[in-house]
Amino acid sequence: MIISTWIEGGATHANEGLEYSQAHALSKIFPARCLAKLCPSSIQIWPQLHIINNRLSVLEGENLHCNPAPHERSYTHSVPFDVHTWSDHPESNTFVDRVFADHVEGQWIPKDQKSTPKDAKHYLKVLLLHLYVVWKQRPSLSVAVSMRHKDYRQGRYNALHISKHTPSLIHHLDEQSVIGLKKGWKDYKSGKGYQSIIWPLEPLTELFRASALPAEAIAIHPNAEVIRVRERKTRDLIDYQDNDLTKHSRDTLRSFNRLIGNTRIKLGGSEPGGKSNRCYRSFSVEPGSDDPFALGGRIYGGWWQQEGGAWRDRLTINGNPVVELDYNALHPRLLYAMVGRALEHDPYQLNSFERPASKLLLLTAINAKDEKALFQAFRRQASSKAQTLADRLAEGQDLYDPDWLDTSDLEHLEAMLTNFSEGHAAFTSLSSKTNEELREALESLKKLNEPIAHFFCSDMGIRLQRTDSDICMKVIDDLIGRGIPVLPIHDSFIVEKWHEEVLREVMERSALEIVRFPVRVDVK
Repeated sequence: MIISTWIEGGATHANEGLEYSQAHALSKIFPARCLAKLCPSSIQIWPQLHIINNRLSVLEGENLHCNPAPHERSYTHSVPFDVHTWSDHPESNTFVDRVFADHVEGQWIPKDQKSTPKDAKHYLKVLLLHLYVVWKQRPSLSVAVSMRHKDYRQGRYNALHISKHTPSLIHHLDEQSVIGLKKGWKDYKSGKGYQSIIWPLEPLTELFRASALPAEAIAIHPNAEVIRVRERKTRDLIDYQDNDLTKHSRDTLRSFNRLIGNTRIKLGGSEPGGKSNRCYRSFSVEPGSDDPFALGGRIYGGWWQQEGGAWRDRLTINGNPVVELDYNALHPRLLYAMVGRALEHDPYQLNSFERPASKLLLLTAINAKDEKALFQAFRRQASSKAQTLADRLAEGQDLYDPDWLDTSDLEHLEAMLTNFSEGHAAFTSLSSKTNEELREALESLKKLNEPIAHFFCSDMGIRLQRTDSDICMKVIDDLIGRGIPVLPIHDSFIVEKWHEEVLREVMERSALEIVRFPVRVDVK
């Protein structure tokens, strides 16, 4: 991101002696939620920074401190707890031993006859290591944790055998003021909710600051499962029998994760701390189905998938600029292929609707189960997109300052702000469309795409994901075999710029092998 590029430059100036007034001005243009690594740990002369009303205020102090008050902690500004976080580094037990001796030993033990103090220390280590690596790279981030016992059950998704008593340990550490805890919630009517979030408090952060354990010495255990199957309605993880598909996918993704783990991926010069590079493949299964791999299958887990397209051109791989290639209108093309036809026109272009609106309506129609669900989902997604663009607009406006950004960054930011503003207005308008207006546009899309109109509102999206994920796996398999790092985002892929033509050829060939019709590849 632009902020990170400038920040690293600022850090260079800090080595030369940054004036207090300069640091104060810098603090005005960087919102707290965008702050990744303002100052490397080796730099001691920066003033201390505290979050006040989601902005930064510079105070006299020693080092960078970016730890929001509990009421400012956001459920969305968090990373999920990974029960496979581990390290065998000699320093990995230093703060674990101290916390165990002061707050756990003789005070908490799992409530079953089989567990021992050694087990309790094992569970504590996994939890503290994850908190440490997140805090080390981004102190303002929290860790989202499940407080349901069944989410820690033994089996293929728990290679380190973390206990169902982990929620009890979290409550104990909260009572001991070792960690902060903000309880999750769920609205059972709407289905919306958030997991609980935790973060280290001062006694623990003091131990973290004193630790010599390098964050890079903490990794995901190599036996962590990368092929997941979830029950579609409840989203609960379920077990399955391995077959050729799961074995090959697992081998591919573990090779992919090793390659990406040794690749420097940065956003505007900064590595987003506390976020995962580790990818996995996730399938869905309907209750009673005898095929747990028929639905979904997409690749998730990479932090770059969460970055907006407007920011992704600031990515670098091993310090090199990147290019993102995208399959053009992939899901409509897959449907046309299913009826033995090639797509030879723009499936989204209507005279009565702006193209972004008709594209959203068509893709939502492919995913929806019926017309009522389609219209509700369309307005919900339009509202969500409008809010996302509003947030990005506010972020970008906070960054706009000609005194601090060079000309090229200002021009890039101005273009993004214009896109964000226009997009926000458009999607805000779409979120208020009536059923009659949407039904009229849907009928026009059916006429434009008559050969596949019978697929609309028939829950095809999650079935098409299985096909597009198979294509994705082919692309990944080919590129990692060549040693080329690739960042998948479902139907698009990011590589170093000089690998553009290789990626294009691999994408075109992989799609042709599965779809049996050519699929156009564009620069996104």
